[in-house]
Amino acid sequence: MGFFILLIVVVVLIVVVKKGMSGGGASMSAPPGFNPTFQLKNLIAIDMSQNILMTKDGVSGRVVYTKKANILRWNKFDNNGHFGVQIHVHDLDHPMILVSFGRNSRGAHLAREEWSSRLSTWVNNS
Repeated sequence: MGFFILLIVVVVLIVVVKKGMSGGGASMSAPPGFNPTFQLKNLIAIDMSQNILMTKDGVSGRVVYTKKANILRWNKFDNNGHFGVQIHVHDLDHPMILVSFGRNSRGAHLAREEWSSRLSTWVNNS
């Protein structure tokens, strides 16, 4: 009897932890056949055929896949020389994804500008 109760508790904990890690809303697992049309290293990618954005969150290190329809807005940021993009999504567990392109370099600044423009074009015009 005690083992059975322990087993139920463990299963419930696993389900709760997995739900928390999945992001709950806009975040999703890697879709089958994800094939980036545009990609910058392992930081950010767009699969235009599936309308999915892949990002690596600079704070948590999580890789997040988000449907285009779940992207609310994005902002460029420069924090003490770190260049990046904040992406706000429909996800109450993780409403903001922070993509950092690097620090104090022309390349990081250009990557931020390019990806901000790319997001604008992709989300607003296609």
